Amino acid sequence: MFVEPAVAGGVVYVGSCSGTYFALDAESGEPRWSVDMSPPGGTTTFHSNPVLVGDLIITSTDGESDGTIYALEKNSGVVRWARALEEGQVVSDLRQSHGQLYALTRAGTLVALDLQDGSTRWIVRAARDLHESRGSVLVEDDVVYLGGLDEHVYAIRPQDGSIVWTRDLGAHVSTSLALRGGSLYAGTGDDRLHRLDASTGASLATFTLPEDPGGKLLATESSIVVLGHEPSSFVAALDPELQGIVWTAPERPWNTIRPVVWRERLILGDTEGSLVGLDVRTGAVVWEDVLRGRLRGLGHTPETLYVGSTAGRLFAYRAVGPGISVE
Repeated sequence: MFVEPAVAGGVVYVGSCSGTYFALDAESGEPRWSVDMSPPGGTTTFHSNPVLVGDLIITSTDGESDGTIYALEKNSGVVRWARALEEGQVVSDLRQSHGQLYALTRAGTLVALDLQDGSTRWIVRAARDLHESRGSVLVEDDVVYLGGLDEHVYAIRPQDGSIVWTRDLGAHVSTSLALRGGSLYAGTGDDRLHRLDASTGASLATFTLPEDPGGKLLATESSIVVLGHEPSSFVAALDPELQGIVWTAPERPWNTIRPVVWRERLILGDTEGSLVGLDVRTGAVVWEDVLRGRLRGLGHTPETLYVGSTAGRLFAYRAVGPGISVE
């Protein structure tokens, strides 16, 4: 399981690498329903994080054939609508706002779809073919931010797809985008982390990292957490002004590309199958547990942490006092 488990109404929704989507009871893990999305005679997978909207969970598949976006009814898994994208597979996590779903495709286009029926609202063709680059989409207030295309970051109006501003970073965007206050952060493939003015795109600061950043940037209350591009042993927190490194985590073969912060702990896994909680303020290892498989899909509620592994298992941890226990 690569995708983040999504939780709503006492149900955990998660897609697998075998092409099956599951709805599980959040307390017991027992199946509520499952649906196999593999095409006849073919295979497909789930890699992009979904969105939950009203009575729908909207997700996308990729695999041997071009990807499809599905809107599934939460209580049954019945497909409300499906949309095969002519522009190719989805290469970023899905986002939504203003009654629209945003999907970045392998062809380098940002597609805005109507959440209710999957029809196209607008398309921004901003760059060349992404090839293996995943790209990143972020929505905040009245702006859609797009990174990973032709070494640029874009700010786009959700109403009509018009471009507000664009900034050339000089190298492809290799991380997700992150927002903190009025600053937009992006890592690039030339070992740099950038801080931009979110309203104008002006460059506010640039920091040179020890190696190429990758995966998910996290903006915490006190820092910006950045990972090395997998495979890497580098995890660090920088001050929000990008003046220096606040802490560096102990070197381990980290392989979680979408870490989360849960109960003041940075949660991620390593190639040995260990789930690790780092103090988000210091980077020190606070606790760890040895599981099985690479730990990829992390999701949580305030009380429970859900961990999906490539071995096909989903684990639930519940907070107990200052520590945690496995359920």
